[in-house]
Amino acid sequence: MLARPRFVLIVASVLVAVLATLAVRWAASGRDDVPAIVGTQRPVRVAEAEAGAGLAAIGPLLSSTPEAANDVIFLTVAAAYGRCMPAHAHELGAMAARARLPVLAGLAGVVGPGSGRRAALLASIRELAARVPCDGPVDLSIGPFRQQVDIHAYAASFPDSYFEPTMPSPSIDVAGRPLAERAGDECNGVAYAVLPLDAPRAWQCASLRAEARRRVSGLCGEGGAAAAQQIHDLVTRLPSTCQ
Repeated sequence: MLARPRFVLIVASVLVAVLATLAVRWAASGRDDVPAIVGTQRPVRVAEAEAGAGLAAIGPLLSSTPEAANDVIFLTVAAAYGRCMPAHAHELGAMAARARLPVLAGLAGVVGPGSGRRAALLASIRELAARVPCDGPVDLSIGPFRQQVDIHAYAASFPDSYFEPTMPSPSIDVAGRPLAERAGDECNGVAYAVLPLDAPRAWQCASLRAEARRRVSGLCGEGGAAAAQQIHDLVTRLPSTCQ
């Protein structure tokens, strides 16, 4: 009759010893989070970068003018990326030109004429970029305007990320190719010339156009009149709303 209670006591003693050992190890390692056996993870801390007064003044306009916001985010990320990755400093600018992005058009519409004001604004953007961390996400705070961005994720998805800074993953035509390679590929310029990014279209067209761009770039690499005709045929086969 005493065998079962004695067995329970032995098991309980072993469990207490194991838990005590784990507690000592956690204390020794300095960890105060929940152990892995519980399955709870500490949330990732997002850094913050706040703009100075000069840039913060146009925050309300950025909230109501996406085109200007795209420009400010691009310029901030490009400056931070160049600081963190000096060997790749010009790749975002080169890719923007290759993809024929409307860079600075939206910001110019908000700032208006006057080189002095533009120079002051660009200086404020560089100051904000200097506060952006080289790794991990950051919350950009520009007056009432807020935008979370990760400079490496932004670069990996660029140029699509110019219009969607928080893209969850690169598009089909971009995935797997480093920014330096894409920025130096002349056939990318052909793909974005026939299938540009700047015109708003139905969301269903995004993947179709991305796949078509990938194929256009490949056909361009083959060269010749036949490739040009194939590119034309490829584009015209897209649904009319996606052309």
